[in-house]
Amino acid sequence: MLNRSEIKVLNIPRQTKFLSMPDGELADYLNEVESTFGKLWLSEPNGKDKIQRLWLRNDGLSTIELVTLGYGIKTLKQLHPKWLKSCIQDIKSQDANRQNGALFELHAITMLITAKMNIKPAAYGTPGLDATIAFDDKAELLLSIKNHDISYHEQLLQENCKIFRERARELFSAQGFTGIDIMLTAKEYITDSNWQKLLAILQNYQCAERNGLIEILPGIHLRIVPLVIQNGLTLSKKYFSDWFIALIPYHKNEQPNFMSKIETAALQLKKQCQNMEQKKGCLIRVHPTADISRLRNISIELLNRQPPINVDFVALYQPAVTIDTVNDTTALSHYLTIIPSPSWNTQLYLLKFGALIGVSTPNPTKLKLGFPDGSLKDCTDHYIFQMGSHFVEMEQNDHGEFTVNMSRRAGLSIYPIFNGIIADNIFPPEDSLLTI
Repeated sequence: MLNRSEIKVLNIPRQTKFLSMPDGELADYLNEVESTFGKLWLSEPNGKDKIQRLWLRNDGLSTIELVTLGYGIKTLKQLHPKWLKSCIQDIKSQDANRQNGALFELHAITMLITAKMNIKPAAYGTPGLDATIAFDDKAELLLSIKNHDISYHEQLLQENCKIFRERARELFSAQGFTGIDIMLTAKEYITDSNWQKLLAILQNYQCAERNGLIEILPGIHLRIVPLVIQNGLTLSKKYFSDWFIALIPYHKNEQPNFMSKIETAALQLKKQCQNMEQKKGCLIRVHPTADISRLRNISIELLNRQPPINVDFVALYQPAVTIDTVNDTTALSHYLTIIPSPSWNTQLYLLKFGALIGVSTPNPTKLKLGFPDGSLKDCTDHYIFQMGSHFVEMEQNDHGEFTVNMSRRAGLSIYPIFNGIIADNIFPPEDSLLTI
């Protein structure tokens, strides 16, 4: 049986110490992933599949995702092996929508089983119907499980932000700066043509301490200043550091896309309903950056409109990587909220989730901007992009130890530097979930 120190990725120990489970159980769940997908495929050096990318990482967040996946596989292999086989085929597919949908179905059904719900997966591939739940009074709930992942518009924004960030790093590193702090805001969603104009403007932008937010295009403001980090720490001169924040309003199609997903689920469930007594519900995983209050209001509008939408409730599930800025810790949180129709008895028919790893939270993810001085700003109705790398010189404390006393925040990777060498400090490439 493997102990934790023997669980490695490319001969580097995988981060596991934060997981409160026996070594044998931990190794068992990782072995389920390896036996299901195959070690050769998982270990392909240039593999682009999200499970391959997780397997080749050794940070704690990748461990959480892989262990959760392995737990789901083991649970469903015992209870619903035929269904699991079909689900794994979709997870292995090259189609992103099929893979994302199948992953959430696996996790959702596993969490409902863990919470002792009497659930049975539908025949795999049944249009609109993913599972049936039986309640104590013999009532049946037909459940549609949907994945409302990061939208096309948010994904495109993130890609453009990454391109802009990398170009800025190249330009200002070549000019001799040790680090830059970038802030980009807009009054409307930024079009492709304006991104091209921004890249052209960046070519001749002068980085200076006196810079404020300047309107460089109609409705678009930019500020680039030399990076100064908290606690009087010193940035490495050998490695270039940066911090980039973008705050951009939602695209106009965000709301219609979500409404369409619920309406489609309701129509398909209606076709699967065999009698008027069967209940119907829609469980939707939403992206960690989604504005829950906004989606909740859309759901309320749909459930109360006339004629009825033909579902008894909409349940929103939001997993997220959260950072406790007070205790400087990172955790996986699970948020579930039920939006009932006027006729739904929430107390009698309670939907419960049970997660292997993470904490259930009574509140949804709060979207906040993090600034270099550690301050935070709440944001609504906006996409937030924040990413950076800080290469910080280690300093000797009162006990003679060399450390970096610096708090983490979402999107930031901190690399301690000792004698010009990056010290061992493992961070995920992004504070985002790939499979949960």
